[in-house]
Amino acid sequence: MNDKRTWRFQYRLPKPLPEGGQPLTVEEAEQELNQQLKEADKDPAPVLWELARLYNATQRQDQAFQCLRRLLQGESELEAKAHCVLALGQTMEQARDYPSAIRFYREAFAMEPANNDVWYLINNNLGYSYNQVEQHAEAERFCRAAIGINPDRHNAYKNLGIALQGLGQHREAAMCLVAATQKNAGDPRATEHLRRMLEIHPDLNLEFGGHLALCQRTIRYVADAARRASKGIALRVLLGGKDTVLNESVLVALQNVIQQGSVEPVKVGDWEGIMEDASLDFHGEELS
Repeated sequence: MNDKRTWRFQYRLPKPLPEGGQPLTVEEAEQELNQQLKEADKDPAPVLWELARLYNATQRQDQAFQCLRRLLQGESELEAKAHCVLALGQTMEQARDYPSAIRFYREAFAMEPANNDVWYLINNNLGYSYNQVEQHAEAERFCRAAIGINPDRHNAYKNLGIALQGLGQHREAAMCLVAATQKNAGDPRATEHLRRMLEIHPDLNLEFGGHLALCQRTIRYVADAARRASKGIALRVLLGGKDTVLNESVLVALQNVIQQGSVEPVKVGDWEGIMEDASLDFHGEELS
């Protein structure tokens, strides 16, 4: 990782609300969805999914569980059932009932696994849940399976790093945590795990201290960029002129925002320049 051009970070920015648009309150959203549910005689599934997401987001896991159970009873296709079981496991995770989450996730393996997002998440979430109950060898197995299904998503690298740390494989754990941040610099959790691990194992600082610093700077840049995009404020995207792969990665990640005219691509000489200029360009607000 010493070659600067190997440092590639990916992230997504939120779409700004349409001009004049206002977000619904939780109460308004719940009322609207319940009204839609009353009127959805033939296919209530889409509304039940939205209600379950709303209840989970507002820490009402019992109500989310009821919606998901109703969805599961109404599904006939195995893959759709697996999607419901995945959501039930996620609901148990949010309730911090990890043994129940593991039980639901493992039920899905009787439903004809396939290499898609549902099976990625089932394996990844099993890895996460096994980490929570300190069964790190099991966690490692399922995280590696998730990465095999989709090596471009970041969560399984983070959870694999935590599993390897629990197994005493600290250097390999650090490499996974760096990879997780590179896959999605919009999620700071892997870098925070890396920071804490370097505090506990200072012998790793010689190899990974610089990696940690660059990951932290990138996360700050992305957080500020996301905040600006959510407010519809024009964002300068600083592209490394010598690294065409990096340029393309950033432009793809920002494509939706660029189409709305709120991004101005600007080229600079190299990746270090990107991060230095970004830290100067986005210094107006403190990170929360």
